[in-house]
Amino acid sequence: MVSGRMGYRQHLGTRCSLRLARHAQRHGVPAGLATACAQLGTAWDALQRPGLALRSHQRAVAIADRLDDPVVLALAQMGMGAHRLFAQGDWPTAREHLERSADTAWRTGDLRSWGAARTMLVMGHMMSGELDRAAVMAREQTRVGEDGGDDQIRAWGLLNLGIELAMRGRPAEAAGLLAEAADMLRAVPDHHVLTVVSAWLAWCELYQGHVQAAVAVLDEAERVVAELGLRGFLLTDLRQTRLETAVYLAERAGPDERARALAAARQASRSALRQGRVDTYLLARTYRLCGSCEWLRGREQRARRWWQQAVEHAERTQTWYSAAAAHTEIAIRTGDREHVERGARMFAEMGVDSAALWPGAGQGAQPG
Repeated sequence: MVSGRMGYRQHLGTRCSLRLARHAQRHGVPAGLATACAQLGTAWDALQRPGLALRSHQRAVAIADRLDDPVVLALAQMGMGAHRLFAQGDWPTAREHLERSADTAWRTGDLRSWGAARTMLVMGHMMSGELDRAAVMAREQTRVGEDGGDDQIRAWGLLNLGIELAMRGRPAEAAGLLAEAADMLRAVPDHHVLTVVSAWLAWCELYQGHVQAAVAVLDEAERVVAELGLRGFLLTDLRQTRLETAVYLAERAGPDERARALAAARQASRSALRQGRVDTYLLARTYRLCGSCEWLRGREQRARRWWQQAVEHAERTQTWYSAAAAHTEIAIRTGDREHVERGARMFAEMGVDSAALWPGAGQGAQPG
């Protein structure tokens, strides 16, 4: 019932965008056509139709490039940037589109579009291991939101600052910023980005040992997602944090609860892998956690295949933070010195306290 309602809402949005595009083309309104094509591309992305999405985004950008309308250009470039990043995992190309979108929006005073494009840029820099640069950009977002009295932009900046601190291994500091961002986004409201905040807030609770609090945050976020029929790449963090929490619980389950905990982890892994059809960019984290799930089930070879897939995907998408995390995860489980050294070296270059996130790295453990 829920999945049907979600699909209906997304298809309804797609039909509206198609109708708007036809109307704009029929009446010779190129700005309206470009806007409709950009919206249609985003809808196709959410419906996991990357070919149709790409053609829609390309048409939006082509029309916008011919117009003297910076608002439309910023929107079209942002849509293409999001598609290149999440549907294709192409950070260098996505970065070009997103930077053009942000620069155009800034020059025209369209702060909301600027903030949205910058949010994706900050995430890309974080995943590529440029945490210092990401932090500078996030602080600028927060300042612009404060100066302009725009709590949504300010919340996006606080979210990015919170994620950056969490990725450095400082969950307690991150949690305060994330909680503040969550309050603002509920008031706006911005439910899509709130799911990202909730996921990282749950992650921070988990890594402070507050397991029940983490589960409660995830449960509430998923209730809202189901109730509102939310879809798209912004659900990735929620699906992955649910999987990470399930792996955490399975690893610590007693003999009587272990089978049930492992079944929950497998279910969470399937959900995270399905989300990867929408967001290929961040799949390395899912692959890494699937490997850990298989390791806990006593299936070492399957675990190693997932981990290798995680490393290869991270290298292909230039998500070097995920590559370092995969090497460190392998080091924790197997004690392999090569992975210990590679993970530690990569994280040290990023300024990440890997010992705070993975205190057992290098010790090794038996599968199962």
